[in-house]
Amino acid sequence: MKNLNKLISLILVAVICCFAFAGCTPKNVDETQPTETENVAASDVTTTTVTEPVTSETAEYTISLSASYRPAKAYNASGEEVDIYTVYGTALRDYGGSLCFKEDGTFTTFIGVYGNVNNESGTYKILSDTEIQMVYNNDKTETAVVTQVDSEGVVTELKMPHRSYDVVFVQE
Repeated sequence: MKNLNKLISLILVAVICCFAFAGCTPKNVDETQPTETENVAASDVTTTTVTEPVTSETAEYTISLSASYRPAKAYNASGEEVDIYTVYGTALRDYGGSLCFKEDGTFTTFIGVYGNVNNESGTYKILSDTEIQMVYNNDKTETAVVTQVDSEGVVTELKMPHRSYDVVFVQE
């Protein structure tokens, strides 16, 4: 009976993961054709580290968000890098993780074993070229800081608070 319960739990987690990641995949993509990303030579891509926020009320924000980011590293309150598994445990290794932004202004985070999906998603607003406000469905608000963008203005790296850590997410 215990093995059956474990099997059912694993199947449920797999189904939730499939639905969660389905929202992160591009729609109507012909997988037999090379993608725009595959056609760009590595030497054609430049990365800019953002150091100062745009503060003008009338500024047009030039950044855009790609579909999906993954947790890559973390820093403690002292600014020292810590192992990412210190933050999320082995569930990150076992089940993966992502932060997905959609064009409709919504986002979803799925890290490790997922809890209440409503608490893992919400809406976002680009506040400046270096800040993204994220309002979760449970009314928790966080501000992600853009740390790198490519030459096209696509955010390639951002930092988000998580408990007492800052977690760096990189573009997938």
